[in-house]
Amino acid sequence: MKDGHCSICNSSEVYANPAVKFYGSNNKVYLMEDNRDPSADVSAHFIPYICMSCGFTAMYVDDLNNLKDLPKKKGWAKAAK
Repeated sequence: MKDGHCSICNSSEVYANPAVKFYGSNNKVYLMEDNRDPSADVSAHFIPYICMSCGFTAMYVDDLNNLKDLPKKKGWAKAAK
């Protein structure tokens, strides 16, 4: 999606807005476990990408350096197929 093409329908009608703010969070998304163990929590600024042809939406972190400690955080594991 970041290259301007939808990964679902291959449309080039993809729009992004890095300045958009998420309601009530000042454009920062917090990922927290239900048990509220703060050692697993992370936060980052996300940029939404929306395909106007099929509606698929993807969120990308604007600066991966903000999440450099994610692999060491409790509960986070590398996704596998």
